[in-house]
Formats: sequence, structure tokens, C-alpha cells
Amino acid sequence: LNDLLRLAGAGQYRFVPAQVIAYGPAQGFAWTITVDAGTRDGIAVDQNVVNGQGLVGRVIRVTESTATVALLVDATSTVGARVESSMEKGFLNGTGAADSLELQLLDPFAPVQPGDRLVSFGVRGGAYVPGIPLGTVVEVKGTPGQLTRIATVKPFVDVTSLDVVGIITEPPRTDPRDSVLP
Repeated sequence: LNDLLRLAGAGQYRFVPAQVIAYGPAQGFAWTITVDAGTRDGIAVDQNVVNGQGLVGRVIRVTESTATVALLVDATSTVGARVESSMEKGFLNGTGAADSLELQLLDPFAPVQPGDRLVSFGVRGGAYVPGIPLGTVVEVKGTPGQLTRIATVKPFVDVTSLDVVGIITEPPRTDPRDSVLP
């Protein structure tokens, strides 16, 4: 909870805390969790879910007392991402594996290397809010300029051991940039 409060403070996110009560596939998603917060708590579809390390996923279904969250690692998940060191932008895609994501930069010549950290690249009113920690590049396949150049990313969040999460109900007024990175 302390890590979650630190992340929310650094990112200026307003959130509703929730407890993970179930894991399992739902509505065409293989990687989902159910949390104990719903519409009566102000939760709505497409709100972002974080823990103290970074992005967990986004809400895909809500009842009065629960919400289903598609996890970042789900094979259908795609998040706009920005590389901390170069400010380059791209798409971070779930692979269906608990500990691996794939980054494809918009510019195939852009520099990216192991150790580079990523944050979400979002806009107010979009599917993802800006500045949420995503993960660290561990490997880059291909050479600059190749159309199929892919970076493998280890997510900051361990989706197999989730407990307390925060559902962002109000994004920050301004992009927190890299202030939320661990």
C-alpha cells in the first residue's frame, strides 16, 4: 500500500484502492483479475489499474461491487509507451506470458537498448493515462531500420502475485513524465 501511495503521489493520480479477489479468463481475454470495487465506488470501464510498481491493466467490465481487469500481459493488450532516455514512442504489446511484453517503436531507427525504462504515453481522456511505469527493455531483436525490430520488455508488475491495487479515477492534470519511475 505504501508503494501504491508513493506512485499515486508522484503521478498525481486519484485512485480507489481495491483487493484482488479472483484470477481467470473473461470475455475473450486470457489474463484477467477481478477486484472488489465497482460502480458504487466510482469505477468505470477503461479506467487504469496500478499497483506500487506500475501498470496492472485496465477495467473491461464493471458490476455494482466488482470490476474485471484485463492485465497488461494479455495477448490482446496494447499500450502507448515512451522510452525514458530518448522520449521515443511506440506500442507495448502483451504476449500472453506473465513476464514478457514486446515494444515496437514508431521510428524503426530510434535508439533502444537493454536497460531502457518505459512509461505509458497517454492523453487525458484516452484509454491510458500518461506516465505510468511499464517495464524495462531486456533484449532488442533486429538492427535499426528493420521493420520487424522488436524489443522484449520485462514488466515492472508481477501479475502472478497481485494483491492490493489502485484504480485510477482521475488522471493527472499534466503528464508526470518520468517522476513515477522506480
